[in-house]
Amino acid sequence: MYINLKYKEVKIRKNRICFGCNACCVVGYTMMYSVGVFEGEFSTSYWCEICDLYLKKGGFEDGVAYGEFKTEYNYIDFKNKYFIQPRKVLFEKFNLCY
Repeated sequence: MYINLKYKEVKIRKNRICFGCNACCVVGYTMMYSVGVFEGEFSTSYWCEICDLYLKKGGFEDGVAYGEFKTEYNYIDFKNKYFIQPRKVLFEKFNLCY
């Protein structure tokens, strides 16, 4: 069971990899930072804005594995619809982070 201790928006100061889709997010972008406890161990993760919205959509009671969204059809469809909507900031992702 995962217990969430902190979930906040942060502006990253070094390149980070999104836990949900394994995309690299570059310095200066805003990501969601999560701290929690899973099976007695602390864990931290960063989520890009698209994965954060997809998580809020719901249906993940059993948890999310590292990089699970990358190949999930519903996520790919959600991401394509999200990029069509007007937004304040264009979000860039790169294949390689380091």
